[in-house]
Amino acid sequence: MTLEEAEKILGIDSSMGYDQVLKKYNHLFERNEKEGTFYLQSKVYRARERLEQEWGVNLEEATQQKEQQQHQPHPGAHGQEQGQNPQQ
Repeated sequence: MTLEEAEKILGIDSSMGYDQVLKKYNHLFERNEKEGTFYLQSKVYRARERLEQEWGVNLEEATQQKEQQQHQPHPGAHGQEQGQNPQQ
């Protein structure tokens, strides 16, 4: 499968982030699990595999890492404004 075919199957473009691509994938995979066919579901799965191969990343792991980084406290963010003296 070409990269272009994978993008068409998932309805994405190259400007989308991992989390957006994973969201599209999950929606299509689950939709075809309940109401669709195994053939369509396998096309969706193979499209994800192709993107992961191209990008050299596991979409779920990349999305989890991004979420963890967003939830980590930033330096100097202990309930104080940066640059303020805490003893004032």
